[in-house]
Amino acid sequence: MRTVPAIHPSRRSAPQAGYLLLEVLLALAILTIITALVFRIIQTTVRTTREVTYLESLQERVDGISELLRQNFTNLPAAAQFQTKTIQSGTELVFQHVAFQFATTPGIPAYGTVALCARPQADGRLYLAFYQEPEDARERLIQANQENDIRWTPILGDLDQVAWRFFDPQTRDWRADWPANGSRPALVELTFRISGQSQVHRSIFNCPTAPVLP
Repeated sequence: MRTVPAIHPSRRSAPQAGYLLLEVLLALAILTIITALVFRIIQTTVRTTREVTYLESLQERVDGISELLRQNFTNLPAAAQFQTKTIQSGTELVFQHVAFQFATTPGIPAYGTVALCARPQADGRLYLAFYQEPEDARERLIQANQENDIRWTPILGDLDQVAWRFFDPQTRDWRADWPANGSRPALVELTFRISGQSQVHRSIFNCPTAPVLP
C-alpha cells in the first residue's frame, strides 16, 4: 500500500498569505484615493465658500458706497458750487459750500469744501478717496504750496481704474470734465474696476440742476 506524502502546513498557507497581502495593499490604495478625493472636495468647498463670502462682502461695500454718494449728490444744496480738475491720477470732483457726510458716526456735518478723486497707492493701483474740510481750508494749503498736506480719506482701495463722466443737459451728451460755469450736470457717472476682477462697476447719480446762487 502506497503512502500519500503529507503536505507541509507552510506550503499550503503561502499562496493564501500572498493573496491577503495583495488585498491589504489594494484596500490601502483605494482608501488613499478616497481620502485624497474627499480632501480635495473639502478644500474646494472651503475655497469657494471663502471666495463667495469675500465677493458678497465686497459687493455690499460697493453698494453702500454707491448709495452714500447717491444721497449726497441728490441732496446738494442750491448754493453748492461744483467743478472738476484734471490731476495726474484722473479727474477730481470739487464741491464748495456743501455738507457731504461720509463719517459713520452720527452728527451734523459742517459746510465746507469736499473733493472726490482717485489717488495712487504705493503698489501702483488706485483708491477712491475724499477730502472734507471747512471753507477755504484747501485753498489756503494750495496757495501756501502745501497741497501734499491735504489729508485724503480712503473710501475703496485696490482699484485698477476709476473714471467719471458728466451728462450735460444742454448738449444732451456725456463729457469727461465740468468747468466752473455756475451750472451742474444732470447726471454723474462713476465707473471703476477692482483689481483681480473683470467686472466693471458702474453707478449713475442724479444731480439737481438748480442754478447756483452767486
